[in-house]
Amino acid sequence: MAASVVGGGDIDPSGDPSPPGQGVLSLAATSSPTKKKQQVKITYNGTTLDFDYNPHQAAQALYQHAFHEFHVPESEREALTLYLPDNTTEVNRNVSLEDAGVQPDTTLILRPRQAGGGR
Repeated sequence: MAASVVGGGDIDPSGDPSPPGQGVLSLAATSSPTKKKQQVKITYNGTTLDFDYNPHQAAQALYQHAFHEFHVPESEREALTLYLPDNTTEVNRNVSLEDAGVQPDTTLILRPRQAGGGR
């Protein structure tokens, strides 16, 4: 008979008691090798969220994901740009994230593009 996942004092398949709510599911999650996903953080209007990404993915896909997660209205999306941690280098929407200079575990900034400073 299989061990229950719900409730306290579940028994995992090795026979060891586990904490409440920590049954067979926790073993299944840790027993299979998983590939670590690469992540970046994106900050927008004082909120920072984590995003999984593939370095070979088009930067435009990360833009779209960020717009969706931050609930940015369609009318405001064109004016916003992702910046690398130096807060001056734009993430080019038309190349891969790797080619745009995005590195794992960094924080990107989503903000309006600065107007050109003509004199």
